[in-house]
Amino acid sequence: MKFLIPFSVIVLVYTVACYADEMQSTTAEPELNCLGNTTFGGFADCRQRCDNFDNPPLYCPPLYIKRACVCKRFYIPVDATSIPLRCVYPQDCPK
Repeated sequence: MKFLIPFSVIVLVYTVACYADEMQSTTAEPELNCLGNTTFGGFADCRQRCDNFDNPPLYCPPLYIKRACVCKRFYIPVDATSIPLRCVYPQDCPK
C-alpha cells in the first residue's frame, strides 16, 4: 500500500507529460492559407452543413478531429465536398 501512492503519482506525471508532448506536436502543423470565411482549425466529419441543415447529426463522437480550413464562427460549410471549402451564414444556404 505504501508504494501505491508514489506509483500513482509517477503514472500521473508521465501521462500529463505525454499528453503535453502530443498536443505540442499536433499544434505544430503548418497553417494552410484558408480563404474567405474560413480559418485554420480542427473539426469533426459530422458537423452541420447546408446539405444536412434540416437533418443535422444528433451525436458526433470526437474520435478523430481533422486539422484543416474550417468555417469561421457563425458560418457553416455548404457541403462536404466543396474544394476549397465554401462557408456561408445558415440563412444564406443554397436551396
